[in-house]
Amino acid sequence: PNLNLRMMGEGTQHHSRRQVQVVFVRHGETWWNRERRLQGQIDTDLSDLGQEQARITGARLRELYPDGFDIVASSDLKRAMDTTIAIIGSDSPMVADARLREIHAGDFEGKTIREVATDEATKQAWQAFVSDRSFRAPNGESHDDHMARCAAALDDLVLKAAAIDKV
Repeated sequence: PNLNLRMMGEGTQHHSRRQVQVVFVRHGETWWNRERRLQGQIDTDLSDLGQEQARITGARLRELYPDGFDIVASSDLKRAMDTTIAIIGSDSPMVADARLREIHAGDFEGKTIREVATDEATKQAWQAFVSDRSFRAPNGESHDDHMARCAAALDDLVLKAAAIDKV
C-alpha cells in the first residue's frame, strides 16, 4: 500500500495539535495481478495498465490536493515506488518504508491463487490463511502481524506530519 499524508487545519486556531488527513493509494496493476499470482513481498513491475492507472491517479490527486502533500510515504517495493513517483513526480521528496510492504505471504508467494487453493499440500494452510487473521502463512506472517507492522509505520508518519510547522 502506498501511504500519502496530507495536512489539514492550516490557518485554524489549533496550535497544540494539527489534524492529519491520511490518503491511501494502492499500487497500479502488476503483471502478476493480471495472472492472479500472489506477490506478497516479491518485487514485481507494474503492467502497462498499472502505469496508466498510476498516471490517472496522480492527475486526479493533483486536482483534489493542488497544494500537494506534506509527507509522502511508500512501500520500498518497486511497484509501490513507481506508482508513487507517477503520482508526485521524481523530484518530490518521498519516504520509502519497508514496514508498508504488502503481507509476507511466505510459501504462497509466486503461486497463483488457483495453485494454492487446489494443491493438496497447500490447500489447508491457504484456507486457514484467508480465514484466520492470526494464522501465519508458512514462512511468512499473519494478517495481524501485517496490520501491526503497517500501523507502526503509520503512527510514525502521523507523528512526523503533525510536527511539521505550518505558518
